[in-house]
Amino acid sequence: MTKQDPNPAPPAHAHSHSLFHDAPVASVLLTPDGRIQDLNTLAFGLLDLPREPRGGRRFASLLSPALQSTFSTFLRQVAAGGGPQTIETQISRRDSTTLDLRLDLGASMADGQLIHYHLVLTDITPYKQAHQTLLNGHAVLDHQIESGTARVRALNDELEQVVTSVLQELYLPASRVMSALGLLRQALGDRIDDVEKPV
Repeated sequence: MTKQDPNPAPPAHAHSHSLFHDAPVASVLLTPDGRIQDLNTLAFGLLDLPREPRGGRRFASLLSPALQSTFSTFLRQVAAGGGPQTIETQISRRDSTTLDLRLDLGASMADGQLIHYHLVLTDITPYKQAHQTLLNGHAVLDHQIESGTARVRALNDELEQVVTSVLQELYLPASRVMSALGLLRQALGDRIDDVEKPV
């Protein structure tokens, strides 16, 4: 008679199921037609989905209509043996917030048949927000540089006008002085050499 182990090891599928649900990354299993088969704790919290039967909702329905066809192409590429694929997308949650996500998609195959897709979700919203903040900061700096450049041009134009105006105002008195010096030179004639000698 064999002795029974009081703590039998759980079946392998129970262990892998536990690993999936407790994984440190948000993961979703999709059926071959792209419906949500299972999602782990992090994915459930990230997506903020209502409780519903497995295999009910298509994952693409969480995406904007413009991205749904892209996601279908994404699934086909992976199923056709294109290897893991990555795309970035946005998902609207029930609380009206929008998440920017990176989706890493792979396929589990057995005997050449697709069993399910494995989708890893990474919330990149903070990175996108930081990137947008940087872009906004660059736009503000560009605007300030353009404003500063326009101001420098305006000041240069103003300076040029002032210099031109001063030169025009000085031209008449200077020409009168030059005329007077010419007349004085003529009046002094040869005596100008005596005037120019140092005393």
